[in-house]
Amino acid sequence: MASWLSCGCSCAKDVSQDQEIVPPGSFKAGEDLPGLSTAERCEKTDGASRPSFRKIDEQEGKSSRGDSTPKESLPPEILPSASNRSLTASSQTGHSNPDVRSLGGASTSQWSMWNNAGVPVDSQALPEEVRRVLEEAETSRLSGFVFAAENAVVDLINRLEKEGKDDILDKVKHTAEYLELVEQLQGVNHMLLRLLDDDGWTLQKEADRILVWTRPEPGTDLITVRIAGVIEGPYDAFCAIGKEVALIKSWMPGVKTSHLISQLTTFDHIAYYVWKFPFITAREFLVEENNMINDEQGYIITSRQPPVPRDDVDLPPMQKSVIRAAISNWYCFSAPCGEKNTFTVTVMNVDLKISLPTRLVNWLSISMGYQSVQDLRHNVKKCSDPKSPFRKALSEEESRRYYDRMRSLEKVRETKDIPCKDEIIRTGWVKDPKERQKIFSRSTGVLVPI
Repeated sequence: MASWLSCGCSCAKDVSQDQEIVPPGSFKAGEDLPGLSTAERCEKTDGASRPSFRKIDEQEGKSSRGDSTPKESLPPEILPSASNRSLTASSQTGHSNPDVRSLGGASTSQWSMWNNAGVPVDSQALPEEVRRVLEEAETSRLSGFVFAAENAVVDLINRLEKEGKDDILDKVKHTAEYLELVEQLQGVNHMLLRLLDDDGWTLQKEADRILVWTRPEPGTDLITVRIAGVIEGPYDAFCAIGKEVALIKSWMPGVKTSHLISQLTTFDHIAYYVWKFPFITAREFLVEENNMINDEQGYIITSRQPPVPRDDVDLPPMQKSVIRAAISNWYCFSAPCGEKNTFTVTVMNVDLKISLPTRLVNWLSISMGYQSVQDLRHNVKKCSDPKSPFRKALSEEESRRYYDRMRSLEKVRETKDIPCKDEIIRTGWVKDPKERQKIFSRSTGVLVPI
């Protein structure tokens, strides 16, 4: 959804083309950490992996997804399509919703076989009205409306507290629906806090309302890059640059192959593309993009990571003629900020597995990160051309629901007093982290405040 930045990537020593790339931040399969709170579970796993509520068959080592694949290493971002529950809109609400996907092989009943020692309990035991709120919130969460789910649950909690129904409230907070919503919102806050954290960053370049920072990763040859800037043009056009995967090869330097692997929901997908740098082996990217869209505040948090295996999605194996890039961190915040401007911040650490001197890696990360924003501006501007393929994509009927929602975010922002708007448009950044935090509106009135 937010743009694919053309490199801003990290490089390290080359590896065998057949070597398996495993995302960092893993924890042991079957480590359910019973009896701990959600926050304690995240702390126990260094905050890098989502706590596991998956029922593990200890004898066969199989997960409740119904396959023999051990739990994958998951990134810090807690995402709906990385959820382990198998829930569908029809099973919860009696109607079909194409955006609520079965994300595994576990049945809802398998999620009822838990005690109340800090792990999910059966929501079916709750009063019908309370259960309905939780089920509808879960449907919203899995459909790409996590913040709407949060609002519904906050209203439910406030009502139960007002009515003095503490026993029901306690049960609500032990349901799988509640705990998984909290997990995902903790992941949202984790990403936002990374955007507020200025420790260790070195500003490497600032020009034309584009800023590029780097930060070394301790104990590795890798660096993380942060890129911020302002993009002129409509917000739907900005989002189209990332959504239209087939068009990546038409604008990203070095990319000759790009296509969609799976449209997970209207707002999330898995993409594949191959990038070739002169004189080195081509690098392939297999990337799952998930978007947390805040319709009330008018912004999007986008996370990209290696895809989570699914029974209904065929993921391509690594090709012998290329090397697959390893994604450690790759996420973006974007928001319309008035006057047809978009404020965007990307943090990324993508290991291209290239053996290059550190100085050259830094130079590539800075120069290509900066150029990526310039390329993005150019492509957004091209969307106004009636002959542009991006312009055509914006008007296609099959994408109407997606782009209508993007346009609605822009309208929402027009009704709000945008914090730091003048500074953003003038400089492309918000220097004071406390002022930056106001943009997110996650301090009060939310289930998991920053």
